[in-house]
Amino acid sequence: MYAPPKFSRKGQNGRLLVIGGGKQYHGAPMFSLLAAKRFVDLIYFCPYEYDNKLIYGIKTIPEVIVLQKLPKLSDFDCVLFGIGVGKKIEKKLLAKIVKESKRLVIDGDGLKHLKNILPKNSIITPHEGEFKMLFGVPGTKENVRKDISSVLRWKQKLRPVFFLRSQCCQ
Repeated sequence: MYAPPKFSRKGQNGRLLVIGGGKQYHGAPMFSLLAAKRFVDLIYFCPYEYDNKLIYGIKTIPEVIVLQKLPKLSDFDCVLFGIGVGKKIEKKLLAKIVKESKRLVIDGDGLKHLKNILPKNSIITPHEGEFKMLFGVPGTKENVRKDISSVLRWKQKLRPVFFLRSQCCQ
């Protein structure tokens, strides 16, 4: 994992925007933000669905800047999208995220919404069920090895980096 240089200053070690969460799903954005604060300088959070309890919880993390509306995505080094967004989402928003993000990490519900329009070189983080949704087979070690040809064809087309639980495939 990347460790910022000892004498670096704010802004030299990345700008991350996390888009996700809402009334029903609020834990995943919290975990993502807590993890990100260990190696990213500037962390921004834009809730997919506004919820006072979610915002209150996020504001307990002093390193996070909460945004009320979606900013210009190209201002960020990376956008994490999909954690806790739920089942309904505007197609216009999806297109904007795919088109404007410099680097896109897609997790959770974001994988379901973007599975047909994943941008090249995105980072995807499916669990076994999401792996099955993407590749048609459960994401077990055996299936990944056995059905590696379909995974490789998919990877060659999109060139994503993907993490399946504790395994890293690139």
